[in-house]
Amino acid sequence: MAAFVTTPFNKTRLKAIETFNATLKECFGNEFITEKMFCDLWMDRLTKDSYVIADGWYDPPPRGTAVLSATANDCSRISFSTLRTPEYWPSDRLIRWNDGLLYVYCSPVSKLDGVPGDFAVTLYFGRNLGIRQHFLTAHRAVRKLLESIEPEQTSITIFTNSQAIFEQYRLQNTVISISDTTPLDLGHTFPRVNPPKLSDHLTEDQRNSIRRGRLFLNGNSEWHIAEDLQFTIEPQLRCVNHSELPQVTFHYLARKNNGSIELQDDVEKLLGAYDLLSS
Repeated sequence: MAAFVTTPFNKTRLKAIETFNATLKECFGNEFITEKMFCDLWMDRLTKDSYVIADGWYDPPPRGTAVLSATANDCSRISFSTLRTPEYWPSDRLIRWNDGLLYVYCSPVSKLDGVPGDFAVTLYFGRNLGIRQHFLTAHRAVRKLLESIEPEQTSITIFTNSQAIFEQYRLQNTVISISDTTPLDLGHTFPRVNPPKLSDHLTEDQRNSIRRGRLFLNGNSEWHIAEDLQFTIEPQLRCVNHSELPQVTFHYLARKNNGSIELQDDVEKLLGAYDLLSS
């Protein structure tokens, strides 16, 4: 069984979640807050940390950030294929706090060690029982996958196991990466940027070095989990039997440390705050 860390090993990701949570508390219930307004408030807050490059490496979307709002009756906005497409960039759409869904993503980079601190999550604020059950089922499946990861496994073993687990729960992973030779994947590694060359903003070459340097968890490429190599587990899950249900994303971070797998599960505090955690 994997060991879940209590002290996150990626401080940039932790700061991204902290600033998102603060922005969420500031904006929650304000019916005039748009996706773009929320995005800018969040990134401006994250920029105040002098050790973080807030405008991230995954650009486009602008600022390397996504804030997407949807409703229970129309989940299409958060059931995207890729955030690169302009229609899925933060817009003037109002965020629905009473009954809506919210998907967020950011891709900051640490100035100290040059490691990205990506974070993403889907939240639901309404009371629709079908949607809530879908969240719980998806979370239960992802937790089962996380707890199955062993340090001696290869990337393709983890990916293959994920496909079997998701099928068991009648879920389908839909992650698409236009940078990967195999479109469907489960996550990827975090390549480092040389810290002495970092400033307040990433250059295009630096963004490309991260983008092109990633190793993917997919059905074709196979690599071993090296010591201290950070990689994401970030499925985008849809229900096989009910296509009207939203795409749900839980974004975790893992690494091998002293021969054991450690997981950064800080996203669960957000999920727990809205009763979206399975037992």
